[in-house]
Amino acid sequence: MKNHLIILLLAVSVFGFGQNKVQYKNLAWRVIDTKHLSLYYYQDQAALPEISGRWLEESYEQLAKDFSFTPRDKIPCIIYGHPAQFSQTNIVGELLPEGVGGFTTHIKNRVVVPFDGSYNELRHVLHHELTHGFQNAILFSQPGSSLFAGGDLEIPLWFAEGSAEFLSSGWDGEADMFLMDAAIYGSIPKPGPMLGGYMAYKGGQSFLFFLSESRGAGLFGRFLTQFRISRNIERACKDVYGKNLDELGEEWQQELKRIYWPETGRRELPADVATPLTDHVKSKAFYNLRPRIAPDGKKIAFFSDLKDYTHIFIAGRKGKIVADISSAGTTGHFESFHPFRSGLCWSPHSDRLAFVAEHQGRDEIKIYSLAKKRVVKTIRTPLLEISSPDWSPDGNELVFCGIAADAADLYLYNLQNGALTRLTHDVQSESDPRFSPSGKTIVFAATDSCGLPQRFIRRPVSNLYLYNRAEGTVQTLTQSAWNVKSPCFS
Repeated sequence: MKNHLIILLLAVSVFGFGQNKVQYKNLAWRVIDTKHLSLYYYQDQAALPEISGRWLEESYEQLAKDFSFTPRDKIPCIIYGHPAQFSQTNIVGELLPEGVGGFTTHIKNRVVVPFDGSYNELRHVLHHELTHGFQNAILFSQPGSSLFAGGDLEIPLWFAEGSAEFLSSGWDGEADMFLMDAAIYGSIPKPGPMLGGYMAYKGGQSFLFFLSESRGAGLFGRFLTQFRISRNIERACKDVYGKNLDELGEEWQQELKRIYWPETGRRELPADVATPLTDHVKSKAFYNLRPRIAPDGKKIAFFSDLKDYTHIFIAGRKGKIVADISSAGTTGHFESFHPFRSGLCWSPHSDRLAFVAEHQGRDEIKIYSLAKKRVVKTIRTPLLEISSPDWSPDGNELVFCGIAADAADLYLYNLQNGALTRLTHDVQSESDPRFSPSGKTIVFAATDSCGLPQRFIRRPVSNLYLYNRAEGTVQTLTQSAWNVKSPCFS
């Protein structure tokens, strides 16, 4: 799940901003003025601005009903074509960490969102950030209000992010899994200062979903209206629900226990059925991601922040680290490994590793030799972003996902002659391609990106497809009501 930020930079107007960010391409900005928004975009984005503008207007109309409020001024929205260019933005002076999927500024109330290849995610993030735009307009654009005022104008983080998630998504499987894990293996604070970090997003979303489900959507609408009038969450809760936040929080915590605690008896502990290779508690690593087993079965490569910056580690079958390729953020060769959205793959002989690294604002594929302990080949393409590489069984090709202009599709790269071939060309968001053992077909996951608005409607799901290389055709493998993703062949 991506993070979304509300950024407040008080020093920006005094000291200027963005002067220390490296930018690799001059962008020719244009603007589309819609009924309620000013949409800024740049060259080579194809249909992306038009699609974004239409979805933003739909979200605007829905949020105006939710809050019973229409902002006085047009909300500026800035669309970046991919995350690498988004990270170079001068709209804020701060360096944006990996995984930030959008932000909204208090000053000038600007919504800023990158396209990561998924229209499904784009629609969600646009609605999420536009919710922050409405919150800012409610708090700061009314007569007598001030950006620097305190007291009643302080909006809790759990409500800011929780309402942005709930109003853009309703309730969804990822939030459900996160809350289940926290309820069974950890603790969930009541709505308040302790409900912070990522829990502010998912916990806030869950609490507001609880209020809507237990008291009714009509009363929840009154709650949002009362917040708009009073600009105070505690007062709005008391006025509409007749209870304070602490009392409502106790009810919510009890409901989470009722829903999730029975799951404890139905589930097996991972350590009872598998061998742990990492221990984040002992190592103090925050994440160990996207493992790939080498074809010889003796080595496993994965991303980790074990040494503060993201590294690619290679471990033996019992988890002992045998190689450390590099660290993103400490060398000019690897600006970022994109551990949350990229991936890596082994050569058929288990002697080389291919992974994606950002360099000078663009994604490249690096091929690393374990014997030589260095990168032996760099693959540059015209694509804006690359993810999920996989190596063909004969060792001659790589398949991966790539973003060009306004679409994310599958691409095939020939390691012998450097030819790049586009395999799919549609509005679906493809991910995780894998060669079959024969190399004649490629299985991948894809999500339909052109469905209805997400809120209170089942979000588009991911299914599996099989690409036949000889015929150039795609066969549907699954038609599930749930997400089916991350395939691999035996």
